[in-house]
Amino acid sequence: ELYHGYGEQYCSYQCANTARTQDLQPEEVIVEHDEAIHWSEVGDEATLYVEAARIMAARVLTSRKTNHDRMAFAFRLATSRFPNDEELHVLANRLTQLADHYAGNPNDARELVSTGDHRSSEQLDESELAAWTTICLTLFNLDEALNK
Repeated sequence: ELYHGYGEQYCSYQCANTARTQDLQPEEVIVEHDEAIHWSEVGDEATLYVEAARIMAARVLTSRKTNHDRMAFAFRLATSRFPNDEELHVLANRLTQLADHYAGNPNDARELVSTGDHRSSEQLDESELAAWTTICLTLFNLDEALNK
């Protein structure tokens, strides 16, 4: 997961300071953290950011059937390009970790997917939506997405 600007103590999407370098490999950029997400402690700007990621995640989940296609679609939405195989591999590994985390911690998932004013579809599984929301946050924080 990647972080940009909201304080490490509050967000599980974090970015190494070296992520500003264009020639890093994906595994050098995506840093894993096991800390719980406490969205109630972040400011309004972060809430809007999380809500946008959740809405994007819902779009990704409902418009593509396989996780591979979903990752490629989400990556393209964020960066305007298709991911390479290595980027897909890193995202797939992280998605597996996130899915396991949120399946085992439904309260964390519920807290994340209820962030903001826009209500999530009740047809989407909260744990899956939370995992994809975090993937979308990761993509939003890629250097090329920030500078697109």
